Order: sequence, then C-alpha cells, then structure tokens
Amino acid sequence: MTIYNSSNCLGAVVFDLDTGKTINAVKQIDTATGEVVYFTDPPVVYGDSVVTYGIKFAHIESHFGSKPYPSLFTCWERIGQSLSAARRTTAAH
Repeated sequence: MTIYNSSNCLGAVVFDLDTGKTINAVKQIDTATGEVVYFTDPPVVYGDSVVTYGIKFAHIESHFGSKPYPSLFTCWERIGQSLSAARRTTAAH
C-alpha cells in the first residue's frame, strides 16, 4: 500500500485518461485503493473547511522520471467519485 501526499510527492500531477484532463491540485494518491483526492484551483472553502474531491480508479500508474518520487500519475477506468469538506489546517511558521 502506497499513499503519496505533500510529504513524499509534492507537486505531483494526475492525468485522467478517461477524460483527457490533468488534475494539478492533488492532495493525496492512494495506489492501493485507487483513490485520488484533490482540491479545485483555487480551493473552495466551505465554513472552516476546504472542499476536496475524490475519484476512484481501477488503475493508477506512477511515473518517476528522474526523481526519487513520482511526479506524474496516469489513471484510468473511473469507478466512483466523492465530495467532502476536509478540515483546514494552517502551517506553523
């Protein structure tokens, strides 16, 4: 099971082969469950939460290029979608 997020895959891009569209604001990619969670760009805020969207795919393939972590994911065969409001977090400076 591999979960990619901002700690191990910052700036990753997802290409949805079913729609031919690119998803740039990726929050998390779970290759075991086939789920991609993303924000709209710019993010949508609802109350004190940031709205996230999820798409489940039957297949997710990671592409590493010359980096030690994947920078591109190709996904195909959509099997579901979801919408949720994730708790907004602020980074401590």
